[in-house]
Amino acid sequence: MKRILLPIAFLVLVAAQESLTALLARANALAARKEFAAAESVAREAVRRFPASHDARLLLANVHLWEGRYAIAREEFRTLLAKNAHDEDARFGAAQAEYWSGDYRSAARDFAKVDRPEARKALGDIEAASRPGWSAGAAALSDDQPYHAASESVSAWFFTDPLTKWQIDAEESQRTSHTHDSTIRLWSAAARPPLSVRAGIARIRFPDATTHTLPTLAVSLNNLTLAYERTPLLRTLASLKTHATADSLSATWRRNDDVQVHAEHLRYFDGNRGIAAGAWALHPFGIIRLGASLAWRDTDQSRFVNGVFDPYYTPQKLREVRGIVAAKWSTFSIHADAGAGHEAVAGSFHPWRVAASWSFRTFSISAERSATAFYTSNEIRAGVAGRF
Repeated sequence: MKRILLPIAFLVLVAAQESLTALLARANALAARKEFAAAESVAREAVRRFPASHDARLLLANVHLWEGRYAIAREEFRTLLAKNAHDEDARFGAAQAEYWSGDYRSAARDFAKVDRPEARKALGDIEAASRPGWSAGAAALSDDQPYHAASESVSAWFFTDPLTKWQIDAEESQRTSHTHDSTIRLWSAAARPPLSVRAGIARIRFPDATTHTLPTLAVSLNNLTLAYERTPLLRTLASLKTHATADSLSATWRRNDDVQVHAEHLRYFDGNRGIAAGAWALHPFGIIRLGASLAWRDTDQSRFVNGVFDPYYTPQKLREVRGIVAAKWSTFSIHADAGAGHEAVAGSFHPWRVAASWSFRTFSISAERSATAFYTSNEIRAGVAGRF
């Protein structure tokens, strides 16, 4: 009887192994086609049916990594490492999850323990990204108000560790009517995934020679960012004769470059208040991405006087819907959107925007032309950056 049962047991074991192999192959094939939801479902089935399988649990962790669910993937890789501290596949996966989520310190520690070319390259990339750097740029803006502005800026930054960045920016602008303003800003960004904090303080000299301090604070947890910022309002002719600012409280939820939802409350320097909300979504089709956006803006009191905004822009019950198309080829990218909108003062209008950018090594240039409810504007920027 034993001679009969042993072959049967062996055949059952082989059949089960083949079934696991088939599940893993199917999940990998789905992931290769970027069908991650289906790949996750198959990988979960493999873990359920074969709970002792290291390969099934490793694949599920990798699928979560490829989906961008870095915190979940990291915990799954860590669970495998708790069972076997020498599991190089799990160690490399955990390092990737840390790297892609922005936890460079932990990623560097784990990559250093993996003897693979990919790990050594990632470790070198982290070290290169943590080097101090600089940038310089120039921009020009004109619209049919008429309004013109030109600016020059320089920035320098350094890291006190791979997760804490310090930066100082200086900008000088020349605006319509030969007015000038200048800003010096110091800010720091510290990341402790999944939490990151960005804080800064700017000192601005307005065109009327008044000097103000502008604070900034943003806290991000996973995909959600809560921010407070005091910003200057220098995009209207009348604003150049005063020192208009707005305090902004905002919440933004963003998933990679696919979906964003944003809400904002504005309190202007003269006591006026405004609100804004919007959302956009994009879906890739090869190198092209298609999508749509919605936007709503309103202000308690209008500052539209004698056909111009004095001293800042105050949309009244503005509604917009746009279609979006974007594409990128190597170092060149283009973006276009257009749609329909309505504003209480301007009535119905058709907003649109076309933008293009090109970068080569350390040099970049971009140009944009856009139309809103009240005016059409053109903007061009160029810059160069490097590392010390």
